[in-house]
Amino acid sequence: ITKKQPSIIMVNFTIQMPDAHSISLAGDFNGWDIEDCKLKRQDGIWSVKLPLKSGRYQYVFVIDGQKWIPDPKAKIFVNSGFGRNSVLDTTRL
Repeated sequence: ITKKQPSIIMVNFTIQMPDAHSISLAGDFNGWDIEDCKLKRQDGIWSVKLPLKSGRYQYVFVIDGQKWIPDPKAKIFVNSGFGRNSVLDTTRL
């Protein structure tokens, strides 16, 4: 019996926020660590590309290290008890 490796998909996270000084991505794929995944700004659009295993993930953008906001372009949201989280299901991409 051979175990199938979970497929890896490259996911591009973007948010338009020209006035932000820093934006990071926190989610259950990185232990909600706001220092782990910094986005880069280009023309007011912040983005980062991540390799994720096939699955369902909750995440938020962290603006200037303080304000946690869901992805305005996400199609699915859940209430985490702390606020709204965006949901990404890579099995449906």
